[in-house]
Amino acid sequence: MSRTEKTQPFRVRLWDGTLRRVAVHDHRNGVCDLPANLAEDIAQIDGAGRYPAGGCRWEFAWSGTASC
Repeated sequence: MSRTEKTQPFRVRLWDGTLRRVAVHDHRNGVCDLPANLAEDIAQIDGAGRYPAGGCRWEFAWSGTASC
């Protein structure tokens, strides 16, 4: 399979620098659990593809570049 931007999953493009990302902090549980790498980021996501409430996460930041 080709490793072009078109075939990379969105979350991978956030981590490899293709897309701009920003940290979103939510310290309801008292600690900053912002993932330090892609594996930690994927581990935080539940089966429906959502982050749990009360956790820090990385999100896409619009930079004028189309993501699709």
